[in-house]
Amino acid sequence: MLTYGWKFFVRSIQRQKLFSFLNIGGLSLGMAAFIYMMDYVAFEESFDDFHADHERIFRITSQKTQDGIEQAPRSSASVYLASFLKETFPELESVSRVHILDNAKQTVIVEQDGERRKFEETRGFHAGEDYFSIFSDKILSGNPQTAFDEPFKMVLTRSLALKYFDRIDVVGERVTLVDDEVRDYLITAVVEDSPPNSHFQYDYLISLKTLQTLWHYARWTAWNWDFFHTYVKTKPGVDPTKLEQRINSAVTNYGKEAFEKGNYSMAFKVQNIRDIHLYSNLGRELSVNGDGELLGYIKLIAFFVLILAWINYINLSTATSSLRAKEVGIRKVSGAQRSQLFSQFIHESLLTNFFSMLLAVGLVWLAINQLTGLTGHQFSALVFTDPHHSILLVSIILTGSLLAGIYPALVLNSYHPSKVLKGNFNNSKEGAVLRKFLVSFQFAISLGLMVGTMAIYYQVNFLRDRNLGIELDQVLVVNTPNIRTENFWSEHDYLRNSLTGHSGIKMMSSSNQVPGNILYHTELYKQGHQSVSEAKVCSHMWVDFNFSEVYDLELIAGDFFKENMSEIETDVVLNETAVKLLGFESPEDAINKDITWVHSFGALTEGRVLGVVNDFDQLPLGKPEPMAMVMNRYFRWLEMGYFIFKVDPQQAETAIATIEEKFSELYPDETFNHFFLDEHFNKQYQSEQRFGDVFTLFSGIAIFICNLGLFGLTFFILVQRKKEISVRKVLGASIGDLINLISKQFLSPLFWAALIAIPLVHFLINQWLQRFAYKVEISWWLYLVPLVVLVLISALITFWQTARAATTNPVENLRNE
Repeated sequence: MLTYGWKFFVRSIQRQKLFSFLNIGGLSLGMAAFIYMMDYVAFEESFDDFHADHERIFRITSQKTQDGIEQAPRSSASVYLASFLKETFPELESVSRVHILDNAKQTVIVEQDGERRKFEETRGFHAGEDYFSIFSDKILSGNPQTAFDEPFKMVLTRSLALKYFDRIDVVGERVTLVDDEVRDYLITAVVEDSPPNSHFQYDYLISLKTLQTLWHYARWTAWNWDFFHTYVKTKPGVDPTKLEQRINSAVTNYGKEAFEKGNYSMAFKVQNIRDIHLYSNLGRELSVNGDGELLGYIKLIAFFVLILAWINYINLSTATSSLRAKEVGIRKVSGAQRSQLFSQFIHESLLTNFFSMLLAVGLVWLAINQLTGLTGHQFSALVFTDPHHSILLVSIILTGSLLAGIYPALVLNSYHPSKVLKGNFNNSKEGAVLRKFLVSFQFAISLGLMVGTMAIYYQVNFLRDRNLGIELDQVLVVNTPNIRTENFWSEHDYLRNSLTGHSGIKMMSSSNQVPGNILYHTELYKQGHQSVSEAKVCSHMWVDFNFSEVYDLELIAGDFFKENMSEIETDVVLNETAVKLLGFESPEDAINKDITWVHSFGALTEGRVLGVVNDFDQLPLGKPEPMAMVMNRYFRWLEMGYFIFKVDPQQAETAIATIEEKFSELYPDETFNHFFLDEHFNKQYQSEQRFGDVFTLFSGIAIFICNLGLFGLTFFILVQRKKEISVRKVLGASIGDLINLISKQFLSPLFWAALIAIPLVHFLINQWLQRFAYKVEISWWLYLVPLVVLVLISALITFWQTARAATTNPVENLRNE
């Protein structure tokens, strides 16, 4: 039977080359888009599933409430939580902690064969002893049980081992790490590089005991020191919901004295490791996470594209049914059963879909480099290799193939032999209604995707072009040195004085954070006369002189920090939002008023409001947060992480070279690391930009497939009415009259498409826009323009085919009459 079906399939392609090309081409394109998008979905959903027993691995997140005020939830937790869980919860198989190194970058010095080489690294972490008992990182050499059992031990990834030593058998070697201090570390193990579908990407790990040794004076039993990512692996059968309840109850009871003394509380949540990438966007995440909501939209587009391809197949198959009508009639007269004919056409549908799928895979591989560059997703083939997704893919395509083949088979099988062989047949009214429904559905999807594409495009551009309240252009950022001694500020001022006004360098300042980075540091502030319970949470930023000038901040009232000022150690500069939050009547009212900084450990710092600056966006996708800026020089100089320079864009290269020269002179053992702030800030839009690019690309494919279906339907109508057209032409109808006659066939489907698509896509766009603090207004033209474009495309296709049919000699179509 398969051989029989294959012969008919090949003959059908040979006899109807154009329609076979359109059919297979449309299906292949739709399936290629579907396969690629579903592979992207499979990859995003596969995060952290390579860990053994991943269903039993959880991260403990935290939320602190200070003086009755809830702070933002964090992916990290209390430093003491891991030890407490080990001692208190026997249902936990393993507990470990991960801690982000304090400096944004580290310098690693490797001495080998008399050569001393420096490397700059940014992905280093502290890890607890039981790290490898929880995570299934592949050990290439070394003993995972003893890798972190002592201070100053280090684990490297394969890439880092090759980078440093050109080999991976490096257990027992030593390297020097320049972080807060200069220390030698023993390499105890080498592991395979972190898989791309891991939420925790690192290059090296240092034993947590190193930090405990260096910071032996720290509060290692504190509950409010919440900068440690805590992971647990439960024993089989443990209910995570009940575990979460027990943890919170136990911590509340055990830490009651500390909580009452500090007037705060801690709440913890248990989060499965596989939920982190798509469904977690908390403070201090170890990497940039995905978005489960956006992934849902990608899935929706994928299915729409595939459905459009199948509808296109149905329309083209029924459009060519007249060309096979006599074949069906002859076979029926020759004794073929309806079941045999039905089976043949189903076989042809399956073969067409199967062949199209093979071509689709080829298309994906051919276009993989271009697709990767556009979407940032390297095709992983998980959609084929992962059992869950591969079964789903095969089931969807097989089911769709059957459903798409049933209607054309029924149409062809319903032809009456006597009418067909006389060349005199018409399709049923029910068939015409179904075809119009399918075309309406195609138009609706195309219209929805076109509107969605325009909405995403304008929203992303709106975010990029809006007034941020801060000037990011011409700002060059340099990471401060890792080793900062008691001479830090004298070296800082020497650097500023020797560089300002030189080689395109306009001015210099410094801060602990820059726009585009999350301000993890928050503190409580209140007016001087208020009680501690009235304190409000404000983001906290350490700054230096010239900070407002570098960023062109608007000074609304008062003054900013200047070198010639006295008694600025406890002065605070607020933004407009902080002024409102703290209850001042106006920015002018706040100037010189007493303000109190309520430290998390209970101490109070009394100061005054020196100035008020305009609100500015610290993050691209969030509104201005209440912010307090404090001079850094008289508190903890360790907080400073960035030198910031205002440079002349015409002399940027010269400025960078000059800064690097002076930097290397002051810090010979440090690596010079720099970036332009506008580029750094705009990277935060990358997720939305890529989503827009993916949406646009595959919407274009869907619209193209829709036009193929429209081509098929137009051809079908013209085949069915070719004699009518010829008669009308003989009776004097013009080409314009004929085009107008056929064009009316598409007014109804377009009307119903607009009626269905516009309310639905309006709802979805508004849902998507809710994720943004700033969003465009949805105007009527956003729906009208795509509708007009769709009408014009339809009109062009109809015009071309009708004009072609109208110019055919009427004798050819009336020959049988």
